Amino acid sequence: GYKEGRVVAFEANLTRQGFARGERGTVIGVKDGKVELAMPNGEVRRFDPDRLPRNLKHDAVTIFERKEIALHQGDRIRWTAKDGARGLLNGDIAHVARIDGDTITVTTSDGKLHDLARGDPMLERLDLAYAINVHVAQGMTAQNGIIMMSERERMLNTSASFLVAVTRIAENATLVTDNPDRVERQVETRSGAKTSALETARGDTNGDRPNQQEVAAMSEDLKKLAEKLGPEFALAVLTNKERDITLEKPLYRSERGRGSGEREIDRERQLERERDLERGR
Repeated sequence: GYKEGRVVAFEANLTRQGFARGERGTVIGVKDGKVELAMPNGEVRRFDPDRLPRNLKHDAVTIFERKEIALHQGDRIRWTAKDGARGLLNGDIAHVARIDGDTITVTTSDGKLHDLARGDPMLERLDLAYAINVHVAQGMTAQNGIIMMSERERMLNTSASFLVAVTRIAENATLVTDNPDRVERQVETRSGAKTSALETARGDTNGDRPNQQEVAAMSEDLKKLAEKLGPEFALAVLTNKERDITLEKPLYRSERGRGSGEREIDRERQLERERDLERGR
């Protein structure tokens, strides 16, 4: 958030608020929902986050915290923002090739060299990359690595994230955790798959499989929804276990223009017709 001391960089022109793309200011306070910014020229200006255009809600500004980083030749870094013109991508890994006076030369993941002179905006948009999270690690490979998992981060301890972590390391992987048994259970019971709307409404977001009673109750709810939205919707939100059970009980769409208490197909009559056909009637 807009914590005092953080820097707000404007990534788009906000004409109505008087800010241009490329401008930045340091947060000195928040009053009546307005962020007070100290600009480089000494001026104090106010910025209203609630007045951001809807289409720029998440892209108009970047908030970051200043910190000093000592860089040395050979250091592994990552970009925390992008520079599309130079092909520097957010989250991409680079290495410090050399340091010559006020200029740092980096080698990006595509092998290209880029000179970053003093004052280059990308010097404020990088961080050391010796420790990264699983999201950033996707697509990367390392010979050796240390995976750190805490029982307190239970929502992050999923089989999906664990799989990503261990498959990023080609040779030697070391797991460091504060509670091996608890973390193991968390990984085993949480798949990391996106939770469906029905699961969220029922509170079944802890990753545990529902029992038979819960499955039956959910299936009834899904039948009601399927009457209005079609069976494709209902089947799309089922877990694998629920899907197997529900497929044994076909779902039907309500006939348009008829009362909600009437069915397009009466299951019993349908079965009776099928039996009659088998008997050759």
